[in-house]
Amino acid sequence: MAVEVAGTHEQDETVDVLLRRGRRSDSVDMDITPMIDIVFLLLIFFLVASIPDMQVEADLPPARHGTGINPRSAVVFTLAERGGQQAAKVYLSDGKSGQPLPADIAGQEAAIERALRGEAGVALPDDPAEQAAIIRRAVSAGFHREGLATVLVKAEKGVLHRDVARITQAVAAAETEGIQLNLGVYEIR
Repeated sequence: MAVEVAGTHEQDETVDVLLRRGRRSDSVDMDITPMIDIVFLLLIFFLVASIPDMQVEADLPPARHGTGINPRSAVVFTLAERGGQQAAKVYLSDGKSGQPLPADIAGQEAAIERALRGEAGVALPDDPAEQAAIIRRAVSAGFHREGLATVLVKAEKGVLHRDVARITQAVAAAETEGIQLNLGVYEIR
């Protein structure tokens, strides 16, 4: 025997609604606020941590105040621009003049002494390690033998900052207590 269940369309809809209400589907809404915070923190970190190597030229105004340094009472290094990204040419003299430094140590010492007295300039070799060693020796000799307690680093307008920083670090490495370091722009008039 077959039993026939007959129902109206309204009853079927009511049963469907009740069944749907009974089956609660838990909605999985994810809160992305912490993820956004982390993304912004990472963005700020990378913006601050990445320092671009900028080769920006800055025109500095002439000094209105301050006193000049007498080159005769200072150890003077002149940095000459070579153009492009090449390292500056370094002279132990007040100006861009000087003979290349001799290869032997005794000749080097004599040339450094003449340069410190202002008799003849010396062109330092292009090797940065050799330059640093010669600069340390010249500053030490100027301080201890000649009584020069001031170092003047003069750089042409186009010399890169890294070259000036390299020279000043070599001066600081001379380990002479009480040396006064002065920086200047070398201008041809």
